[in-house]
Amino acid sequence: MEKLEKIIRDNIHEFDDQPVNRQRIWSQIESNLPQRKKHRTVEIRRRYLNIAASFVVLSLALGFIYLNVKSNSMQSILANQNELHDINSYYNQLIDYKIEKIKLSSALSENDRIEFMNYFQELEEESKILEKDLMNNIDNAEVLSAIVENYRKRLQVLENVLRRINQPKKSEDEKSISI
Repeated sequence: MEKLEKIIRDNIHEFDDQPVNRQRIWSQIESNLPQRKKHRTVEIRRRYLNIAASFVVLSLALGFIYLNVKSNSMQSILANQNELHDINSYYNQLIDYKIEKIKLSSALSENDRIEFMNYFQELEEESKILEKDLMNNIDNAEVLSAIVENYRKRLQVLENVLRRINQPKKSEDEKSISI
């Protein structure tokens, strides 16, 4: 190795006068390398990878949108169910209280009581039909409004009956006071 170094040091001035042709050196190196068709396969693979990646991104976006819409509809259903439960409990308490008052009243004849209960039963059946409709289409505000209206009708009927029951008592009390 030392001999080679000595030769190079002694003849270094001869190397400096010739410029290096890098293009020629690289062309010789490339000619010794094995030939490959890399450009075409890489382009095709990239194209397929881009298509596959686009498909995955699109699928994820659609899935996210679907889950978001489904989540919002489930929240809406739960909110409507809670609202329906609150409505039912409120009106049923009022109705049960007033029915109990009517049942305990002695001012109503047995025929009047039966007629009233039959009519009231029809209103309850209408309410059950509306609740079934609401379960089929929980987001329908019209059905929910119709259920509330049905409860109001039943309460109005109960209040009218209670008013009739209580009117004779007032008139008898007035007679006893005026005497």
